[in-house]
Amino acid sequence: MRFSSDLQLARALVSTRLSDLPVGFITSYPEELAAIHGEDVERVAAACRKTAVLVLTGDRAVVGKPRQSTAR
Repeated sequence: MRFSSDLQLARALVSTRLSDLPVGFITSYPEELAAIHGEDVERVAAACRKTAVLVLTGDRAVVGKPRQSTAR
């Protein structure tokens, strides 16, 4: 991730720590996000279908199938 100002970096650090995530998450997030597969989305959506609202963004071919299989 790239930050265009110290303020953006500070906000990312604060958000990361408030979320109980390690500081290294700021740099590992893009790779971790890229490693998520449709099956992962299906599993998580099925587990929290009645208690959460999930927002999926991205390539329709990637997020479309899990979204369709868990929609109600």
